[in-house]
Amino acid sequence: MGEAGKYPATVTDKPDKEKLLKRGKLSFGANRHGYHEYLLSGPETKGKMHFRVLPVDDKKMWLAWTGYETKPAPESSDEGLIDINEDKYAKLGA
Repeated sequence: MGEAGKYPATVTDKPDKEKLLKRGKLSFGANRHGYHEYLLSGPETKGKMHFRVLPVDDKKMWLAWTGYETKPAPESSDEGLIDINEDKYAKLGA
């Protein structure tokens, strides 16, 4: 967390249970089509996790990243799209 690196991501119906965080709180930040923000607070992690659809090599793909900024995005940018599976880009690259 806090590395500010970007990594390819996919939305899946079958999460990898071996890589789940075991402790801490997750709060929803701004969520809209193509962007989902999660605020993590716990003994193992503190920070903000982003999932966003961005162009890479002329294709749209999901990228996941953490950053140094931990302040939530403005509430005005939230469309309340909590379930990422309902995002119109959810199956992009699947």
